[in-house]
Amino acid sequence: MASFYAKFHTGVNRCYCPSEEVSKRALLDGLEPSQIRVFGLPIRPSFCRVVLVKDDLRKELEMDPELPAVLLMGGGEGMGPVKKTAKALGEALFNEELGQPIGQIVIICG
Repeated sequence: MASFYAKFHTGVNRCYCPSEEVSKRALLDGLEPSQIRVFGLPIRPSFCRVVLVKDDLRKELEMDPELPAVLLMGGGEGMGPVKKTAKALGEALFNEELGQPIGQIVIICG
């Protein structure tokens, strides 16, 4: 799995990091703890508002309302082979003895 590695500039007043892991990398690159703030990923407020009731959303996405769902997200963090991962998940979520799925997958990439 490949991942983007940022270099940190020690001359900044503040470095806003999306996670503790990234803040540790900033420390390793020479930033002082006083320069680092962990704030999580910036998310537009509209992404946090519920647009549809869960059951309505499942219906719109043509999901089986009786099956649990696995959310697979890939993209900016260098997730790697999404297709291969989705195929493995699909196989794991199919019960051979019953001959039917025991779960479903929602994939978001970008």
